[in-house]
Amino acid sequence: LHVGARAEAAKLTAREQEICAAIGPELKERGLIFTGIDVIGDWLTEINVTSPTGIQEIARFDATNPAALIWDAIEAAGVPGVKGVWKMQGGGSRFINVIAIEQLFAGHAKMAGMVATACGPGAYMGRMTIVVDDDIDITNSAEVMWAMATRWDPKTQTDIFDGYWTGHIDPTLTPEKREAGDITNSRMVVYAVRPYHWKERFPKVNRVDRDYAEEVRAKWADKLGFLKR
Repeated sequence: LHVGARAEAAKLTAREQEICAAIGPELKERGLIFTGIDVIGDWLTEINVTSPTGIQEIARFDATNPAALIWDAIEAAGVPGVKGVWKMQGGGSRFINVIAIEQLFAGHAKMAGMVATACGPGAYMGRMTIVVDDDIDITNSAEVMWAMATRWDPKTQTDIFDGYWTGHIDPTLTPEKREAGDITNSRMVVYAVRPYHWKERFPKVNRVDRDYAEEVRAKWADKLGFLKR
């Protein structure tokens, strides 16, 4: 895919189902809940445990969206005002989740962050949860980082939790923990939001209207290479 191939939806063949049935129990026993496999002809050629890929293709083919599963779980736990959930680029399929909320009450950001970190779809092999205000485009990594740079105080707006469910493929899992069967890791929750108790006095955002910015980008993209996405 990364060199230009095109993904297409297809039903699993009987042989492919046989392969999945054969390796599934062993993968689950090793704590590998989400993996990718390569099958050429009728033969298994690779089990990809670090970067299974296919998340965007799955969402496009049958509307199964891993980020949406976290969103559903957050709302099911009673967290209001959730405006979006996204898997941040660079974090693979699990490591970095971004949650956008409309802050409705004191402690709202912490409530959303803790639930997103601990809920079923978000708990396994996570690393970081970032909560932002709903004016941030969570699909744009630059905007998420901007929110962290301008609205996040590391000392007062960060929580670190230990003892969370991870997997054997977690690269930070130490040899000692593996030998002891302690397949857990720590998580960081970043609250990159305007502090609720003084958010109305927080410095206003000075920005170009999104629609106008897109007009300018489209006009000059063929002349200014850095405007191309």
